[in-house]
Amino acid sequence: YRSGARVAIGTYAGQPRHPVLLARAVWSEVAELATGDQGARPFLRAHPELVTKVPCDGTGDPADVDTPEDLARLGDGP
Repeated sequence: YRSGARVAIGTYAGQPRHPVLLARAVWSEVAELATGDQGARPFLRAHPELVTKVPCDGTGDPADVDTPEDLARLGDGP
C-alpha cells in the first residue's frame, strides 16, 4: 500500500476477499458507484488496473462477519 497503490485487496486461494484498503483519493468515486450492499464492488470492477492483490493465505478465515448470525454460522472456530 505504501507503494502508491490506490486499492489493496487481500486474496485467499487467489480469490479477492477482505480486507480491502482504499486510498483517500478514490473514496469519492467509490461512494458515487456504491449501491445497496455492494460496497466498493462496482468501483473495483470498473477499475481493475488500480487494484494490488495481497496474498493472505494462511493468515486466518476470510469470512465476512457483519451480523451475529454470520458469526454463529462460523461456529466456535478451529
